[in-house]
Amino acid sequence: MARTSDEMYPIIEEYYSSNLGREDFCKAKGIKIATLSYWVTKYRSEKERSQGFIKLDVKPKHQSGAVWMELELTNGTVLRYYEPVTPEYVKGLIQ
Repeated sequence: MARTSDEMYPIIEEYYSSNLGREDFCKAKGIKIATLSYWVTKYRSEKERSQGFIKLDVKPKHQSGAVWMELELTNGTVLRYYEPVTPEYVKGLIQ
């Protein structure tokens, strides 16, 4: 039987809030570890995409060789810009 995100996302949230390891949680819920792993990956991916952009306050003064802007993405990737770039440019890079 195929599972849906409506069914699995609440289970993933329950897993995150539990103090159980993956194996114990799966045993208690009667689901396979591979199923939980698949849906955890899908859940994280969707949550990262849905977060979108947040407002940034950028200092207008730029010094030669200094970082103009630094963005840290939810996956840990850091983007550093040494010259001004448009929001559209940044958006194109991370989509």
